[in-house]
Amino acid sequence: TIHFIVQTTHHQIFQQQHELYVVGSIAELGNWKPANGTKMQQVLENRFEASIIIPKNTQNIVQYKYCVLAESGYSGQQE
Repeated sequence: TIHFIVQTTHHQIFQQQHELYVVGSIAELGNWKPANGTKMQQVLENRFEASIIIPKNTQNIVQYKYCVLAESGYSGQQE
């Protein structure tokens, strides 16, 4: 299991219609397709969390990035 945590230093960094996703190089993270990534849950005003389970047979290095998705799809913002 991999746990992802993002904590911002600013309150309300995202607009209400935006959501934070983690995407990456494996199927569980959407194979680099933001809309297929794992949505992070907002647990505090400035903290987001997500967890994924990776199969034991995964032998690749897991690469990832964070993306902001708007209601209409990928907004182009990433970290």
